[in-house]
Amino acid sequence: MKITIIIPTYNKWSLTVSRLMELSHYCSNVYEVVLVDDASTEPFTQLDFWKDRSPWKLVYERIMTNKGFGFSMNLGAALATGDVFVFLSNDVVIKKDFIPEIERQLEINKQPILMGTELLKHNTGWNMIGDVVVPYLHGWFLACSRDVWNVLGGFDHKTYGLSDYEDIDLSLTAIENNIMLVVLQDQDLKHKTAQTFGYTPERLARTKSNQVHFIQKWQSKIGGLSAKIRSITGG
Repeated sequence: MKITIIIPTYNKWSLTVSRLMELSHYCSNVYEVVLVDDASTEPFTQLDFWKDRSPWKLVYERIMTNKGFGFSMNLGAALATGDVFVFLSNDVVIKKDFIPEIERQLEINKQPILMGTELLKHNTGWNMIGDVVVPYLHGWFLACSRDVWNVLGGFDHKTYGLSDYEDIDLSLTAIENNIMLVVLQDQDLKHKTAQTFGYTPERLARTKSNQVHFIQKWQSKIGGLSAKIRSITGG
């Protein structure tokens, strides 16, 4: 099983370098790391160092105009040559090897799965369509097989733009396609939260706009998915 780690980056290269160091230290069974530079204005001065000395194949791709989280993750997946994709935000601190648990879940689950570190099944303020709570896996760490990714069709960057709502949308796409949402057990990962853009008034406005787009996209389908959703939430 070949594991590809996909990391999008927009400036703040110290975050990405920290993730590369942690992957080198903790995760021995990584086949490939794909770095997608989303039009950073700061150069990646350590690129040659990591290409020469990393214990895994390193792929670096630079986008010339800033496209955002979903586009960058999709591009990373398109460049990946592994069998299993791990979508890792560069502000997630790794404290232990998470690969064995991914491999275990793929082994024990005979149906298609999308994996993450936390499944939110309550009303977070953003995941409601009418009176239906949409369960979702946090987007800062997700994993799935290549085959599952092909069914999902990637993050919907065309609807949601630079960021926000891609993870809720992807989880609902998984539910629609009978792909089980699975929580990885005993993973020591810490999300430092919004290190790239931060929580600004502009981002809040974009998130609220994407909430409207999300509801518009799914409201005609949500009734037909409610039974599947209740099986997850217990509601």
